[in-house]
Amino acid sequence: MSDLFQLLNQSDSTEARDALRAVAAALLHIVRHDTTLNHRVEAAATLTNVHQQVSADELLPALDDSSSKVRLNVIKVLRNMVDETVIARLVQCLDDVDPMVRAEVLETLVENEVRSVTAVPNLIAMLNDSNPTIRTNAAQALGRTGTKEALQPLIRHLQDPDSRVSLAAATALGQLSFADAATPLFDAAHDENTYYRLRDVALEALVQINPPDINEKLFSLLDTHELPVRKAVVEVIQSLDSEDDVERLLDVADWHTSLVRPVRNALVRCGGEAVERVMIASVGHVRQWVRALAVEVLGEIQSRAATTHILPVLQDDVQEVRLLAVNALGEIGDKRAVPQLIATLKDPVWLVQVAASSALARIDSAEAREASDDWQRTQRGRPSPLDLDTDEPPPDVDLSDIL
Repeated sequence: MSDLFQLLNQSDSTEARDALRAVAAALLHIVRHDTTLNHRVEAAATLTNVHQQVSADELLPALDDSSSKVRLNVIKVLRNMVDETVIARLVQCLDDVDPMVRAEVLETLVENEVRSVTAVPNLIAMLNDSNPTIRTNAAQALGRTGTKEALQPLIRHLQDPDSRVSLAAATALGQLSFADAATPLFDAAHDENTYYRLRDVALEALVQINPPDINEKLFSLLDTHELPVRKAVVEVIQSLDSEDDVERLLDVADWHTSLVRPVRNALVRCGGEAVERVMIASVGHVRQWVRALAVEVLGEIQSRAATTHILPVLQDDVQEVRLLAVNALGEIGDKRAVPQLIATLKDPVWLVQVAASSALARIDSAEAREASDDWQRTQRGRPSPLDLDTDEPPPDVDLSDIL
């Protein structure tokens, strides 16, 4: 039967379209008027194949059918024709006596990102349903309503015995973004007995809410000895307002090598004067990974103030650090770096030379472009895994290479 409907739907002939309309009209009549239950159930199920031929107004009355099986199948058809009228009627079905009908309505509301405030009381009630899938969908739907009425019920379900529900509740609290949820979310993230994924989601929700003391809360979590928590905190930090904050992140990176890359990403993401000042001061650090981190971050934030501080790093004893410094100068694009980048075309390490040529090509200077072109001409015919006919920089050095 499904093959027949597929054939008719794909056909452009008038006869096929007429046949589909006739079938749809017949099925709709059965759903609404046939006294035999099985006929109504099967007709409603079959309507999904010809839903384009049926209007929502024609189908909505069938939601009052005495059989939950008919109502369920009708809702499945309505999922293909959701509009404001359909949503308003589906919201009324949230208190249906059949849990399968309620679940189908919920899935439809979540799927269509419905924000109907009128649904809130029923959605809150469904947070206590015995079915965790229904509780999960109810939490997801509540997160889109924007109403404070949902706040406390969702907070309670941060402790739901089913992890899917607690995760959905945390996400919903972040979407609602009411400040009253900040402390419960922080407590969930701080509690060592909390499911690890919930701690991550609670942190993300906390950042969405962005309470005034957000950094104080986040940085206090960096005192934990749990590596995944420290990493999760670093990954959600959105601002670094003082040099002390930046230094604190560097201390975190020093605690475990796997945190260096997340810290680097946080420094780039946050940027700002505090990051720039501390990174410039760190360019000459005695530890090579700190030097490498500093020049990479300064390049990413395109700090022109850092140019003269990075230039001495072109003489660094560690080739990976030199390579990162060259890449950073190319990102910054400051003409003051041109003479020393030209000198770096004679670096003893060929990859550093490649990086210097690429950096020169990216600087808006005739002298720089000419030097890059001249160097590339000298390399013609030399075996190389790299394409020298491009202004793209060579592959970045991973900080893990020099830790």
